[in-house]
Amino acid sequence: MAKVQTSNLKSQSIRFLFTTDIHGNYFSYDFRTRREGEGSLQRAYAFVKSYRKQYGDDHIVLLDGGDIIQGGPEAYLINHVRKDQPHYVGEMCKQMGYDAGVPGNHDIESGKQAMGRFQETCGYPLIAANITDGNGNRPFPPYVILRRCGMKIAVLGFSTPATKRWLPDELCRGYEFQEILESAREWTEKIRKEEKPDLTVAVLHSGWSGGLQSPPWQENVSRELACSVSGIDIILFGHDHFSRLKTVVNPDGKPVVCLNAGCYGYHIAEAVVTQGDNGEIHVEGQIHDIRNLQNPYVDVFRQQFDGPFRLVDEYTTTPIGRLLTRLDISHAFYGPSRYMSLIHSLQLEVSHADVSLCSPYSMDQVVEEGGLTVADLFTVYWFEDRLYTIRLTGHEIKGVLERSYALWTNTVSSPSQPLLNTYMDEQTGKPQFRNLFFCFDTAAGIDYEVDPTQPEGNKITIFRFSDGRPFRLDEEYTVATIAHRANGGGQMLTLGAGIPADELPARVVAYTPFDIRHYLRTYIEQHSPLSVPLVDNWRFRLPW
Repeated sequence: MAKVQTSNLKSQSIRFLFTTDIHGNYFSYDFRTRREGEGSLQRAYAFVKSYRKQYGDDHIVLLDGGDIIQGGPEAYLINHVRKDQPHYVGEMCKQMGYDAGVPGNHDIESGKQAMGRFQETCGYPLIAANITDGNGNRPFPPYVILRRCGMKIAVLGFSTPATKRWLPDELCRGYEFQEILESAREWTEKIRKEEKPDLTVAVLHSGWSGGLQSPPWQENVSRELACSVSGIDIILFGHDHFSRLKTVVNPDGKPVVCLNAGCYGYHIAEAVVTQGDNGEIHVEGQIHDIRNLQNPYVDVFRQQFDGPFRLVDEYTTTPIGRLLTRLDISHAFYGPSRYMSLIHSLQLEVSHADVSLCSPYSMDQVVEEGGLTVADLFTVYWFEDRLYTIRLTGHEIKGVLERSYALWTNTVSSPSQPLLNTYMDEQTGKPQFRNLFFCFDTAAGIDYEVDPTQPEGNKITIFRFSDGRPFRLDEEYTVATIAHRANGGGQMLTLGAGIPADELPARVVAYTPFDIRHYLRTYIEQHSPLSVPLVDNWRFRLPW
C-alpha cells in the first residue's frame, strides 16, 4: 500500500476503475471461433455495475487508456463498413459511464470519421495534453476536473507520440505530438497552480518502458514519468498489453501507484484512495481478473446491445470463398509456410513490387480447409494496416532480414540449444517469444538462407530473385510492406536497414487507399477455391 500526501480531503474512499486496450473485444463471445470468449467490455460493464451498486456513483471514477475502437470484426464493422450509422461502441461506453479516456494509436488509425462518430456517442471526453494541431489548437482537451466525495480530482491525459511514426500522414494530419515527459512537466505545474486539485491522476496510452526510443518518438514512458515528474499521485497506463501494479518513488520522495489493466478486457485495474485517521491519504492498487466473471449484469449488457451483436454475427458468417489448403500460422516460425505464402502473394500482387516483407500476426492460429467466412479474415490478418511500397537497396533489404532473424532466433552453437528466442511463461505454461512476433519479417520474391550460428550482420545470404534475376546489394528495388513498418515500426528500417527516421517518408513510392484485409477478401473471392502453394524461397542452414 502506498501513501500519498495531499490536503483538504474528506474521510471518504474513492475507487478509480481503469480499462485499456479493449481492442474490439466487446462481447463475451468470440466471433472468430464461435465460442464463448474471455474478458470483454461486456464483463467490464458487469464488474463496474456491481461496484456502482455496492459503493455508489460518487465513490467511482471510471477511466480508459485507449485502443478501444479498433480490433476484431466488432470494431471493423462499425468503423469501416457501417460508416453511416451511430457508433455502437460509443453507446456501449456511455452505458459504462466512463468519466474520461485517452486516444490510443489504434483509435487514431481507425480514422477521424470513426473517431468522430465514437466521440459523438460515448458520453465522455478523450483527453491528451501532448497533442496539438500544430497551430496552437487542441484536438483533445488536456485534462478534466472531476469531483467525488468533496475531492477535486485532476485527470490528465497523454498518448504515445510514436503514433506519428507508425501511421500514414493522412491519418495523423492535424495531430502534432509532444514528448510525454516534457508535456507532463508543463501541465502538472499548470494544473497545480491554476486548479489546486486534491489529487492528480495521469492516464497514458504508453507502456511501462522500452519500445520505440528514437527521440522524439519515445513510445513507453510510464515508469520514467512516475520516477521523474512531480505532482502526479496515480498513473493509469496501457498500450503494451501487460497488466501491472507498481509503486515508484517520485522526485519528491513520494510514492506513485502505477496500474496497467492489460488488454482485451481480461482485467480491470483499481486504485482505492482513502483518508486515514491522521489525515494521510492512502492509495492502494489492485488488478481484478474478470476473464470469466459472471453476474446478472453480464446478461443485461448482452440484452441491451442485442442489435449490434446480431449485426456482427451476420457480418462474420458471410461466406467469401473456399480454402483448399490448411493454414497453420505456427509453421511460419520454422521455415516457409503456406500462411506466409498467402500474405506475401497478396502483397506482391497488389503492389507489383520486387520484394515482399511481412510477419505473422499471431503465434498459433489455424484456418482449416473448407468454406471461408468474413470471420476467417480476422484470424489470418489482425490489424488494419495499409500496404506500402517503398524503395530499398539490396543492402537495406538484407539489413531488415538480419535484424528480424536476430530477434526471433538465438545464435546457436550446438543442436542442444533452442533455435527460437523464447521463454516459458509461468502463468500459461506455454513458450512465448521474448520479442514481438509481429516484427519477425520474412521475405518473398528473393531466395535466401539464414545461418543461426552467426551473429546479426552475418546471418543472411541472399542468392537471387526467385524469378532468376540477379540480386545486387548496391541496386535499389521496390518493396511491399505494411504501413507500421514503412513508417518506422519495429525499427526494422532504422536499426536494421540503417535509414535515418526522418528519411523514411522520402522512401515511400505509394500506399493503398484501403487496409490489407480489404484486399485479402478480394483476393480470396477472386481466387476461390483457393489452394495456397508453398513459396519455398528460404531455409535455415545448420551445420549438424
